[in-house]
Amino acid sequence: MAGLLYPAYQKFYSALCNLKRFEKEQNFFDNISSLDNFFSEFRSITLVLQKSLSHTPYIDYYNELVKGYFDPWLNAQRVKAVHTHPVEIIKQLDISIYFPNGSMDIYSDNFTVENDIALSSINDDLKTLFCKLSKTEIFFSAKFAFIENDSKEDLWDKILVGIVRMQKFMENIYSKVGEICNLCEELRRKILKVNVANMPKDFLLASDYVYYPQKDEFVRATRISLGIFADEIMKQRHSLKEFMENSRTNFDGTPFGNFVLMHVYIRTRQPDVMPTIMIVYDDDTYTLDSFNGSIKTTIYRKINEVADRIKRENIKEIFWVNTYLYCDYNKKSSHLTSAERAQNFKSEYLTFMAVDCKLKETEYIFDTKYIHDPRYVSLLLRTGKQDKLNFGINNMQPIIRAFKTKLQNN
Repeated sequence: MAGLLYPAYQKFYSALCNLKRFEKEQNFFDNISSLDNFFSEFRSITLVLQKSLSHTPYIDYYNELVKGYFDPWLNAQRVKAVHTHPVEIIKQLDISIYFPNGSMDIYSDNFTVENDIALSSINDDLKTLFCKLSKTEIFFSAKFAFIENDSKEDLWDKILVGIVRMQKFMENIYSKVGEICNLCEELRRKILKVNVANMPKDFLLASDYVYYPQKDEFVRATRISLGIFADEIMKQRHSLKEFMENSRTNFDGTPFGNFVLMHVYIRTRQPDVMPTIMIVYDDDTYTLDSFNGSIKTTIYRKINEVADRIKRENIKEIFWVNTYLYCDYNKKSSHLTSAERAQNFKSEYLTFMAVDCKLKETEYIFDTKYIHDPRYVSLLLRTGKQDKLNFGINNMQPIIRAFKTKLQNN
C-alpha cells in the first residue's frame, strides 16, 4: 500500500527526470520543454504533500516547517510555465583557450530561442584561429550560463539550491512521519541516483575540448569528480581545524603538510591520485575539489577558474596536487600531441604545490617508483620541501598572477 509521502516523492522524482533531459549544448526547444515540466512538477511536490497530510497529526509540523523554506522564484516560474508562457531564457556562451601557464578568452555571446547557434557551428568558425595558434593541438572549453529573462536570475543557481532544500525538507518530513512505505523507499533511492544536485556544476555547464588541426578533429573530454556537491551549491565550507585533527597525516602541523601526507597515503594504496585543488580561506575554512579528465583542458580550466575566484573571494592559500610525466622532448616529439608523448613517458612524479596570498611558494616532488618505500617518503617529507615551485611553476602561473594582482591592489 502506498504511504502518505508516496505522491510527493513521485512528484519529486518526476521533476528531476524532466530536469535531467536538459543539456547545455541542446537546442532551446528541448531545454524549454524540460524546464517547463520541471517547474510544474517541482511546485506540485508541496501541493500534493499538503493534501496527503491535511487530515493527519503531521499537518501542523508541515505548516511550520514549510515557512520560508522555499524561494518564491521557483513558484513564479511554475505559474508562468502553466498559465502564461513557456520559460524564457538567455543562454550565455563563453569560449576560452588554455595554455600550460594561462588562458585567452576568444568568444562570448548571448542567445535566445530566436537566434540560437549550435556550438558545433561556432567551433567550425574558430578553426582558422585555432590553426594559427598551433598546428598540433588546441585546448579550449565552452562555458554556459542560463539566465531567466524576466528576473535576470541565474537559472541553475536557483534550481540547484531549490533541489537541495527540497531534499532536506523531504527528509525532515520523512523522519517525522516515520512510516514504512516500500514505494517511498524505492523512490528515495531513485531520487538520489538521478539528482542533478549530486553532479558538479561544471559538469552541467562546461564542456572541455581539444582540437587537432592535422586531423581536423574535435575531441570532447570525459570527466570524473569527487566531492560533496550539495555543499558547493549551498556555498558551505569545511573547518580547517577539523582537517588538522587527523594525527595520522599531521606530520608538520601545517594544512599543506596534511594535504601532502594524505595524498601520499592514498597513492600508496591505489595506482593514481586524482588532481586535487584545496582552497583555504582567511576564516580558516576550506574546500576540496578532486577531479580528472581525459584531456588536459579540464586541469587548465580548473586552475584558471580558481585564479578568477582569488580576485573575488577572501582566499589566502591554494594547494594543488598533480602527477607529471617526464617525456623526452626533441624535434620528432615536438610534432606529437601531448597524449601521444605521454604514451612513452620515462618517469612519473607526484607533485604537491602551494602558493599563498603573500606569494610564498612550496613544493614537494615524489618519484612514484619509490612511493611505496616508507624510508623514501619519510626522507622526502623531512628534507624534500622546496621554497620555490619547479615542476608546477607553469601550471600555477594563473594563481600566482591572481595573488600578485590582489596584493598590489591592496
